[in-house]
Amino acid sequence: MVVWTTGAFLFGFAQDLSGLLTARVMIGLGEAVIGPAGISLLCDYLPPERRARAIAFIYLGATIGASLSFGGGGWLLDIAERGSFSGVPIIGDLSGWRQVCIILASVGIPLFAVLVCFREPPRSFDPKVGGERSFRDLWDRRRLIWPMLLTGLSIALADFAYTTWQTPLLTRTYGLTAGTGGQYLGLTTLIAGTAGAWIGGVLSDRAQARHGTAGRVGVIRYCAFGLLLGAGFLLIPQLWAALCAFAIWQVVANIAYVSCAVTLVELVTDRTRAFSSAVSVSLSIGIGLGFGPTSVAFLNQSIGRGENALSLSILIILVTMALTTFAVSSLLKQRLK
Repeated sequence: MVVWTTGAFLFGFAQDLSGLLTARVMIGLGEAVIGPAGISLLCDYLPPERRARAIAFIYLGATIGASLSFGGGGWLLDIAERGSFSGVPIIGDLSGWRQVCIILASVGIPLFAVLVCFREPPRSFDPKVGGERSFRDLWDRRRLIWPMLLTGLSIALADFAYTTWQTPLLTRTYGLTAGTGGQYLGLTTLIAGTAGAWIGGVLSDRAQARHGTAGRVGVIRYCAFGLLLGAGFLLIPQLWAALCAFAIWQVVANIAYVSCAVTLVELVTDRTRAFSSAVSVSLSIGIGLGFGPTSVAFLNQSIGRGENALSLSILIILVTMALTTFAVSSLLKQRLK
């Protein structure tokens, strides 16, 4: 939190490109640590039968925050550009976007104060042991870890591909303006994504209570069918079908995200929970964000410039990744028996 807050402040005050890049790196480092550390802490505080719902709150926060950032950030920027903060000390003479960055960075100060008050949870291992032991622990469990990592990566790759190209799909294929398409995207993400995260937490915890970790993997397997259902609506060349496809995808993908996150931390030792979560996030963002949108662009160029070329390109990626999710999660469930 300290690194993120400092980076956000520096971003608002940066005077050149190197300053902006340094600040952005600090923001990224702070964000990258918060997710894995938060999941690991929740597992220390809560018993297994309640962890999925707790992790769902992390995804709820990310979904709601991402949705509100567009409207809230734009609203703050409008106020700043009208000179409403001109009399505020330190930031009054800065440009509007800088004022907004610094105002949002200040949120980290009370959040840090809250984190300091948290009671350190009891742990069943020595946290001072180095990273070599963490690598060895993951390697010893590789028969279970790699299918779980690949499952999460498959969902993330398809999700990044779909989310990135959803607005162009609405504008190019169905003639919506970028603003209207963005509003549809933000509202759907807020409602469907929030619902999916919470449903995922409830379903995963209930499955764990009945069948253990294998039950959580079963939820992921069923999600593969839901992902196929959502992708199937893209075959209908109508605007309502495109919106339904994205809504279904958001619900099911978030159910799967929560189930993948909690399953992964139950497959590893207590020592490696945060480390394994960090590896999963790195793969999902590095490969998923890198290859997901690019693969749609490649397919769209290969298929041609037909009216439904973009829909078909997205559909191919979604179906391929959904089938991969089903196959790999089925392998993992078999190995857990």
